[in-house]
This record gives sequence, structure tokens and C-alpha cells, in this order.
Amino acid sequence: MYRLLLLFALFCQGIMACELVVRFENYAAQSKLDEDLVWHGIDVDFAKALLDEAGCCYRFVSIPWGRALKLLEEGEIDLILSVTKTPLREQYAYFIGPQRMETIVFAMNAHAPYQLDSLESLFHLSKPIAIQRNAYYGEAFTQRLKQRKDNETQFIFVPDNQVKLNLLKKGRIA
Repeated sequence: MYRLLLLFALFCQGIMACELVVRFENYAAQSKLDEDLVWHGIDVDFAKALLDEAGCCYRFVSIPWGRALKLLEEGEIDLILSVTKTPLREQYAYFIGPQRMETIVFAMNAHAPYQLDSLESLFHLSKPIAIQRNAYYGEAFTQRLKQRKDNETQFIFVPDNQVKLNLLKKGRIA
């Protein structure tokens, strides 16, 4: 019922007032919080245009990815951008279409490159790899991650992209 009301509010401009909570991450060009605590970026502009067109008020919040997905499922927040559609997420979220097309890549420190020639190579590096908690890296990676053996402990789960970048800069991850 809640999802139907949300959908109705988004597409019936002017009929009813709405106030939505929108999750952003302070990260790169997509969404950046400035020193005056004002959000800027591509995702912010996209969300503002959509919500302004719908006639909705909104409040932007910074919440780690995994927690944001849980809060969306519980109805505590209303909108997250750049979410990959998966069967599990379709059980609690409504997807309005692709926001942009992207390719997930493995970034490594330029001063300590690793030779990677397959997905399997990721599971045999000498340094750990940081992956964002509850992020979706594709079906092949998801299936292989589920099959890891006890001695394959090189993945560490982090709350956001900034933590990954900080660990990479300090040479603590591959």
C-alpha cells in the first residue's frame, strides 16, 4: 500500500503534498555535500528535477549504502538513486527506469598493480579487496562470492566508496 501511495504522490503533481527522504552519499561528481551542508552533483540535480516536477518536498540524508537499502525496505526513506535492479530488491522497491548506464570496474593502486585476467583472479590476490556492503557487482561475482572457501578471506566489507578510496590510497587493499 505504501509503495502505491508513493507512486501516486510522485506522478500526481499538485493533487497531494508529499515530503520524501532521499539518500545520497558524499562521493565524487554524483553527490557532494559542501561546507555549507548543501548537496550538489549529477544525482542531486536528477533527484531535484524529478521531485520538483512531482511537486514534492524533500530532505536529503547521508546514509551508508547497506543501511540505506534496509531503511528503504522498512519504509524509513523513500528514494535512493543508482540502485541496480535485482529480484530481491524488487520485493520492496519500485524502479522507475535506468538513471544511467555504468560499468563496474576493479580499481587498484597505480603504484602496486596486479595482473588480473579473470574474475577468479580477484579471489587469489595477496592483499584484501574492499567491497561495499550490500552493493551489487554483477551476477557472476555474486555467485562466486557465495562459493568462497574458508581460506578465501581477502574481501572486506566497507560502508561506502570513500572508505574504499581511503584504504586504496593508504595501500591497505589491492
